[in-house]
Amino acid sequence: MKQPFSTLKTNRLSTKIILMVVVVLILSNSIFCVVSIISSRVAIRKAIQQRMLDIANCASGSMNGDVLASLTAEDEGTAKYQAVYDTLAVFRDSVELEYVYSIRDEGNGRFTFIVDTDPVAPGVFGAEVKYTEALASAARGKAAVDAVPYTDAWGQFYSAYSPVYDSAGHVAGIIAADFSVEWFNSQFSEQTRATIVSYCIILLLTIFAAALLSLIAVTPFVRKQEQLAQEVKNKADENEQLFLQIVRSLADAVDAKDPYTNGHSRRVSQYAVKLAEADGWDEERVNTLWYAALLHDIGKIGIPDSILNNPKKLTPVEYGIIKSHTTIGGDILKNGVMDIMVVNVARYHHEWYNGSGYPLGLKGKDIPEEARIVAIADAFDAMSSNRIYRKSCDPAHIRHELEGGKGKQFDPVLVDQFIELWSKGLLDQIMENDSKEPEASADDPSALLREVVEAFISQGKSGDFPRIANLEPEEAEKTDISEIVDGIQKSGNYSGALDVEYRQFARLYEYINNLEHRFDHPFKLILIELEAPEGETPQAEELDRAMYFMCQSIRQTIRNVDVVTRYSRRQYLVILVGTDNEGVSVVIDRVFKGYYKMSGSGVFSPHYLIIPG
Repeated sequence: MKQPFSTLKTNRLSTKIILMVVVVLILSNSIFCVVSIISSRVAIRKAIQQRMLDIANCASGSMNGDVLASLTAEDEGTAKYQAVYDTLAVFRDSVELEYVYSIRDEGNGRFTFIVDTDPVAPGVFGAEVKYTEALASAARGKAAVDAVPYTDAWGQFYSAYSPVYDSAGHVAGIIAADFSVEWFNSQFSEQTRATIVSYCIILLLTIFAAALLSLIAVTPFVRKQEQLAQEVKNKADENEQLFLQIVRSLADAVDAKDPYTNGHSRRVSQYAVKLAEADGWDEERVNTLWYAALLHDIGKIGIPDSILNNPKKLTPVEYGIIKSHTTIGGDILKNGVMDIMVVNVARYHHEWYNGSGYPLGLKGKDIPEEARIVAIADAFDAMSSNRIYRKSCDPAHIRHELEGGKGKQFDPVLVDQFIELWSKGLLDQIMENDSKEPEASADDPSALLREVVEAFISQGKSGDFPRIANLEPEEAEKTDISEIVDGIQKSGNYSGALDVEYRQFARLYEYINNLEHRFDHPFKLILIELEAPEGETPQAEELDRAMYFMCQSIRQTIRNVDVVTRYSRRQYLVILVGTDNEGVSVVIDRVFKGYYKMSGSGVFSPHYLIIPG
């Protein structure tokens, strides 16, 4: 860099030219960024409103207009009333939604509730609904979103309205999806912030590149060309790395929606690349396949979590929504800068070689080759990777399924190549990475309490606590609950050689006791238990699922100062700080509602007991 700077010192004209170029770039890019940000805010608002409309339209499209039009107040509790309620309930638990309900146009600008799925305070059948211009538009047959928020008895919202048509083509009712003002504003702020940051980065990079090119311009012609070429290459590499980071982030966001998977998209892309390389693909095409496979499930972003994570058998409506992730994924990617291969993989990776797949029922070579490759990698990872509720399938079973799917689900030539790669051990490293489970943090409250419980078990020889480790699960659950308190209280004075985590918890419990006795600062020790119906013996997998949902509900409900741990196969211990029996009742009611919302009706019913100190 010495030559360009020395040239600047001896050539004042060149210095002026460079400074002038930089100033012009700063001014022009600043004006461009301001105008673009203003335009982007309009586009962002429209994108958020379209997202709201998509959810409302999906709900209205699932509704039977003839049934909705015929409902009366006396129909509550009947099969057709329940059918409307169940259809709306599918969308009720969407992450974005606050409420979803159906509305009837009574004429003269008056609208009333039909079916409201709010489990706490539903709108009464026939009660008047807040009038908005968007609601009136939906009554005329055109779906719309509120341009400004409105306030009613349930809070302040933006709502999306979508008409439901009967068999005669008339508007039979309206589906309303309420979104809180806080949600809308947070979405708008986050996307606006991201746009501003992006433009600032572009401005800085543009100024830097322009200044550098101006410096190069004062060097000899050859040197200028070489440096320019190198800068272009470096910039292309940086853009590629940035692009790949964005793709990885998108894939991680998809995987995060499903608690049953961990790194699924990453492994599928690695398996797909191995197969493409074995099939003789060139490097550029393989690289495109890599990020195409990473984004194969991008459409799941548009699927409600309540359906995606439902462990029970899906209804036909729910299964149809799940299948729509291929179409949603293709639509998301087709309007961007993605290669057509990326769109094909997202849209067609569930097509079957014999034509029985979805969404279009393509057959044989009509299915793009990249989608046929990802279909094999996707199925293999589903069988070979660990899940929360099960270990990976037996290798013999996986091989049987792959070979049995030749010519049916899978391309027979490609699946043979994949099996050969597996047999040679070329996929082992990818599979081994999946088998490594993350270690629990020593700072995790549940891990800390678990160590205390294990410490109690180790003290069982002295009779201070029941030897749960030596009992059958059913016997452990019959343990006298007074011994739980006795064991925890004695742990504070323990003088043996225990690890740091146990001591920290023992001091914590002793401290909480002191708060209660000295300063009247209460806490409650709660035992939560799942019980199966009398005379039934549910399978272990059902119990594991139920316990998982209960754990998630507890963690989402209690505060950071509270503590939870799994005590036995069917029990959790919870310490609620600074509360009384009435407060316990409120918290546990929320926990149980969250449990039922995630697990549905379920086999196991929850109960709780306040353990006296």
